Amino acid sequence: MEQDAAFVTLQKIVEKYLNSEFKVEIYTFEKFFSLIDRIVAHKNVELKSIEEKQSKLAQTISSLISPFLVHSSFSTMYQRKVSNRHFLYQVLNKLAEKITPEGENFNRNYQKIMRFFSPRIEADILFVISRASMTHLLANASVEKKIHLIDSWDHAVKAPFFFDADISLTWNTIIAADVKRIQKAERVYKTHNYKFSYLNGGDCDGELEKFLSKESKADLEIFRTKKICLYPLSISKLNPKAFIEELSLVEELAKAASAEGFHIYLKPKPNSLEADFAGVKFASNIHLGLCTPNQGFEDLLNREYNFHRKLLLQKSKLLVNFGTTFCLEAAICDLRIAQIRGVEQLKHLHELGQNPHLERYLANLGVSYSLSNIGHIFRDGDAKLQQEFSKNLKSWLNS
Repeated sequence: MEQDAAFVTLQKIVEKYLNSEFKVEIYTFEKFFSLIDRIVAHKNVELKSIEEKQSKLAQTISSLISPFLVHSSFSTMYQRKVSNRHFLYQVLNKLAEKITPEGENFNRNYQKIMRFFSPRIEADILFVISRASMTHLLANASVEKKIHLIDSWDHAVKAPFFFDADISLTWNTIIAADVKRIQKAERVYKTHNYKFSYLNGGDCDGELEKFLSKESKADLEIFRTKKICLYPLSISKLNPKAFIEELSLVEELAKAASAEGFHIYLKPKPNSLEADFAGVKFASNIHLGLCTPNQGFEDLLNREYNFHRKLLLQKSKLLVNFGTTFCLEAAICDLRIAQIRGVEQLKHLHELGQNPHLERYLANLGVSYSLSNIGHIFRDGDAKLQQEFSKNLKSWLNS
């Protein structure tokens, strides 16, 4: 368990196994111990340190063999990852490209090699949530069954898993088909999407607002008097160049919105801090939403935070999306969606817009917009097209 964004799913999965009288050992980074201990505290749950288990030798061998198992051209995202690694690794990758076989089961071959160098894990079931970066720790598992819950829409097309599961679980049949085709998995099934479970149930007579703090209630006041377009940021300041470009995109959106009487509610990423926006001067019709006090995804476990973002979806007239998962939540709530795809003028943002899951899953759902026609987003005549896009995205998610 390496990613804090998957804590919601972790909590649900651990509960299921505890109810079936399993003892659960959670391998994770030590920095997550106190948080996980709070959300799944139980006498039959034991936390294990990844740092203590990992092997420098195995990590080195893993880096050396991976270029010979799969091409760096696996995806644009994987290419960027390779290009950002050490110079010697890039040289090795260039040499390996000429002999790396195509069409091989790289996940299985990786584990066959790495099991001789990796520390041993013993259990009845090995359950991996989302992606693992310390893949060498999974190669020498003495278990009856290996299960992989692919808890995202981009993981299958982003990079090789280097984990050969007996059973793979994912959100829908379309992603499942890609897991089979791209990751060479054999048994892949659709499962429940725990990430979006906070959207279950409605808001009867403003019940949700009763649980909000004064700060959260004040943040929503703008919805009482203004016509709101919700824009969830796809980038945080951890990617500074693309972050600046996305803010300039929002400025262009605000100009177009102003002409049609719309205000922009700018929703920061869950791991964005208020300091990230220090010194940024926004147009008068841009409202910066609440930022998290934690540079992580801990808020996803917070009931008030979830009520707040659910109300954002309920109160907005429209969601404009570039590359965030929040568009899926908007589709679940039947909120109309305007998808922006053409931002060639913004180099770094455009590069991220080429990520394979966006191209594969969003490109053919209906109308999309570019910087050159961004003003069309707010035309009355486009509302029906945007509602159709939302409907198609919801159908995709439920496929």
